[in-house]
Amino acid sequence: ALIHSKMSKEEIEKNLKDIENHRVHVVINVAMLGEGYDHPYLSIAAIFRPFRHPLPYAQFIGRILRIIPPEEATEFDNVGQVVSHEFLYLDKLWEYYKNQIQESEIIAHLTKYEEDIDDANEDNDDNKRQYDTSIGKVHELGKGKVIHDTYLETELIRKRNEALREQRKKIEELRKILGISEEKAKQIIYQATSEDSELKRPDIYFKRKSKDIDERIKQEIVPELIVQFKLQWDGDDLKNCPLFKNTKYEWIAKKGKNNAAFLSIYFNYALTQIIGAKKSEWVQSDLEIAERKLEEIREFVEGILSEYTGIELL
Repeated sequence: ALIHSKMSKEEIEKNLKDIENHRVHVVINVAMLGEGYDHPYLSIAAIFRPFRHPLPYAQFIGRILRIIPPEEATEFDNVGQVVSHEFLYLDKLWEYYKNQIQESEIIAHLTKYEEDIDDANEDNDDNKRQYDTSIGKVHELGKGKVIHDTYLETELIRKRNEALREQRKKIEELRKILGISEEKAKQIIYQATSEDSELKRPDIYFKRKSKDIDERIKQEIVPELIVQFKLQWDGDDLKNCPLFKNTKYEWIAKKGKNNAAFLSIYFNYALTQIIGAKKSEWVQSDLEIAERKLEEIREFVEGILSEYTGIELL
């Protein structure tokens, strides 16, 4: 996914949805995903520009230091890696950054650079840089080497390395016993260690998840809301509810036939907006996200209906 300031708002929003819902592996951003951007599943930061001050540098690295929720993480997760070229001369900034063990210390040390934050804003009208975008020639000269430096040798990293060594050992043993290639041995090991057997039949898993979400909206959530807020399921008074006054959702009040239909359509459409794709285009990971987000949408709708009907939340 590519994100820069000259893209349309629609393109940017679509690409952000693709990132959020795990449809891309690599994100290329030009001064767009700075302070406040939060997507914990990013794990490698490749730097292609110099930084003059620690603050924008720390903000960039911070994009890969968000914690993946414990219920989703394994020993291979929550390990961030920063890659940059030697001649970007970021050594001093890296030394400064890795010595700040506690986040509070990082913030305290960086506040003195706040006045220079505009230097990192490449879109500032008063300080736009001109780039030569013509195509040049590239020549390879000499051989390079990779030098790595660990920010913090945590228990998490040690467990990850132990798991990697154990995995390699099993692959090698299996390769020797069966006389098969390393790639084939890897496939067998990965399949055998799958945590969820349903993942081996994604077609069945997908259908079940999709049906669960649809049935929960129609058979659980909407009926409960109608009873809770003393609405007539076949009435149409909800067309005046603030839920459908937003320009993005006002069409629902025109298309739906009654209160039950209004709410059912709203939940389904809200999910497509969160996922960034029609339900017919969803993949397995989209369904898992939709399942988690459904409760958040319900809480929001309850708040609006409570204010609209004057009935307090239970």
